[in-house]
Amino acid sequence: MEEGGKGSASESAIQQRLELWQKRGAQDVENAPEFYGKLGYAAEWFGSQPKLQSTWKQLIRVLFYAKRKTPTNDLVRAFQAGSWGRPECEAAIFEMFALPAENSKAWPYPVFTEAWFLKSRGLYTHLSYNSRAAYFRQKIQSTRPECLIFYGTGYEFLIEGIIHHSFEPTPVNGLKAAIVEGVSYFLIRHPAARNGVDDAYFEKVGRYISKFVGQ
Repeated sequence: MEEGGKGSASESAIQQRLELWQKRGAQDVENAPEFYGKLGYAAEWFGSQPKLQSTWKQLIRVLFYAKRKTPTNDLVRAFQAGSWGRPECEAAIFEMFALPAENSKAWPYPVFTEAWFLKSRGLYTHLSYNSRAAYFRQKIQSTRPECLIFYGTGYEFLIEGIIHHSFEPTPVNGLKAAIVEGVSYFLIRHPAARNGVDDAYFEKVGRYISKFVGQ
């Protein structure tokens, strides 16, 4: 839905991110290790022996299984350190909305800005959703990815608004799918969800998705 992380949406953090983004050319897609490196995060998530990031590690696990490979924690860590979030990686990672928030209930922006469209999460979502959805649809049409994986089942209606199609259940509990104009879309549980998101779940998800990619 959006980037999380403790302290990611403080006034100083937002100012630093915006200034860095503009300085680097206001690009649609960033090189994560480089960008986070300037923010002081790279050593934790990338580097030679990074900490496994709780969301990324499961998405990487899905990617491995989708490619018919069996990941170990060491392989996942190496992929996160050397490939994830980089231009040469076969998987790109995006956020539905641009502004970070520490969690789904947090919305700190009215504390330090009087911008009327940031008075509440609901107002911000309502005003920015259509343009973001149109942006993603344009990118999908121009790049024709093999598949897209969305995570967070609570956002299903927003995601269906992007792809203009409903998701259908699959044999894997907690995994839904839709195929639209040759692109396979999947909706999975959020890796940080409290229930039903152990390693075995992401193995089942990846193995199922492997049937739809690399054909």
